Amino acid sequence: MSVSAVPGPGRGRRPVKLIPIVKETVKFLKASLPSTISIVQNFTTDNDLVLSDPTQLHQVIMNLCANAKDAIGENGGILEIYMTETEIADEGLSGHLNLESGSYLLLSISDNGCGMDKNIIEKIFDPFFTTKEQGKGTGLGLSVVHGIVTGCGGDIRVYSEPGKGTRFDVYLPSLKTHSDAPSTDTSETEVVGGNEHILVVDDEQQIIDMLGIMLENLGYRVTARNSSIEALGAFRDHPHVFDLIITDQTMPGLTGVELTQKVLEIRRDIPIILCTGFSEVINETKTREIGIRDYLLKPVIRARLARSIRNVLDGNDRTTTLEKNYAYADNTYN
Repeated sequence: MSVSAVPGPGRGRRPVKLIPIVKETVKFLKASLPSTISIVQNFTTDNDLVLSDPTQLHQVIMNLCANAKDAIGENGGILEIYMTETEIADEGLSGHLNLESGSYLLLSISDNGCGMDKNIIEKIFDPFFTTKEQGKGTGLGLSVVHGIVTGCGGDIRVYSEPGKGTRFDVYLPSLKTHSDAPSTDTSETEVVGGNEHILVVDDEQQIIDMLGIMLENLGYRVTARNSSIEALGAFRDHPHVFDLIITDQTMPGLTGVELTQKVLEIRRDIPIILCTGFSEVINETKTREIGIRDYLLKPVIRARLARSIRNVLDGNDRTTTLEKNYAYADNTYN
């Protein structure tokens, strides 16, 4: 299967340790999971070095864990994350894995949720395919995961039966030496927060909750709306109380771009960060032309978001000429 729903090959790729990335992602997930879901982690190797983009690895783990959470549902269950090192030999590849022989890290993410039938499994990595309700997902999550994994020289397989849960097996080529490996542990000491007031807009409550926890842990005051229309109303009523807006792109009512345009008509100097999944319609260049200060791909990683916020609020973002013309253009808002 060929999927081209991720940035080009080699983007930000370097030797990184996988276990700290898994642990950081799980720490973030735990804050938003219901108490009825337990996370079990089991690492049987400490030789966890791979050549990849750490942000994209976060995307893979976050996406698979979020799908497991949805499959488990409110009744509760177990989300298990298992990692080991495995050797792939030529004779084991036929009809199974699209891998060259060698040493691989096997990352398995499984749940005991509702499971899937064969018809769904056959389409699970196709772009735009989704089993979610309209407006609840783009259908691009697992195609992006597939593209990231195969772009690293790895492969991904899914095993599932209705009523018996699901397991995703991710194979990533292993690097044998740790001597020059950089640390990828995005601890609190490496992330700078603040105390500004941020308006967060997303139509998915799960994302609202996760972003709220993330931002409040960084010290920010948060107002959240899961409707772009309601968010516009809140901003129109009190345009001066917000220091920044973080908005999703794909939403019913108003898209993130449409919300941005209406917000900038009210207050031209308000900084805006757009969060979105993969899109052929919107990109960084287009968002900056519109007046958006930064552009982040979902799922949003805490360290990347924290840096983006500080760059935007502290004036270190690459502000376009159009945005400079917007800033402080109307003294009513100073």
